[in-house]
Amino acid sequence: MGLIVAGGLLFGLAVGALVFFSAPTASPSASAPSSSTSQASAVAFQSANPVSAPPPAVGAPAADFSLADVSGQTVKLSDFKGQVVLLNFWATWCGPCQLEMPTIEKTYEAWKAQGLAVVAVEVGDPLPDVQSFANQNRLTFRVLWDEKATVSNLYQISVLPTSFVIDREGKITQQEIGMLSDSGLQGYLTAAGLNKP
Repeated sequence: MGLIVAGGLLFGLAVGALVFFSAPTASPSASAPSSSTSQASAVAFQSANPVSAPPPAVGAPAADFSLADVSGQTVKLSDFKGQVVLLNFWATWCGPCQLEMPTIEKTYEAWKAQGLAVVAVEVGDPLPDVQSFANQNRLTFRVLWDEKATVSNLYQISVLPTSFVIDREGKITQQEIGMLSDSGLQGYLTAAGLNKP
């Protein structure tokens, strides 16, 4: 009787080990920051209307769009062709987005004479909140209001902040998920063809 019980236990352990070691490992979900991005530097963003088109890719043309800025003027991404564009997706409630704004503003002021344009797309908050944030932080670059998250869906944004660097020909040269660092952003801009001021 004891041998039967012992044999049963050994068989159970063997099956359990086989299942454990042969099970596939889970891959990160699309809404999770990449392994190089700390949780503190980004927050997950759930899109209400995901699109089935391929996501934007480095080396591919940046998809054109038009949105109103915080003053109500319609702005197209293609308006900035011939400049290097930092396209930043953010929200007023996003802590890491708030923290990186001074870096973006400082970089814009230092690099705009070299041909830098910043297009900051705020995703879905009430317009008065977006206007208030832009005014309080004295943002001098273009702040657009993506009220229905149509552009963030187009760019398949699942984490905020997310930024793209677009060269003078309209091609994406860099995608950054999470907060931009000062040195990292400067490196991306020089790689996109701007001369460091």
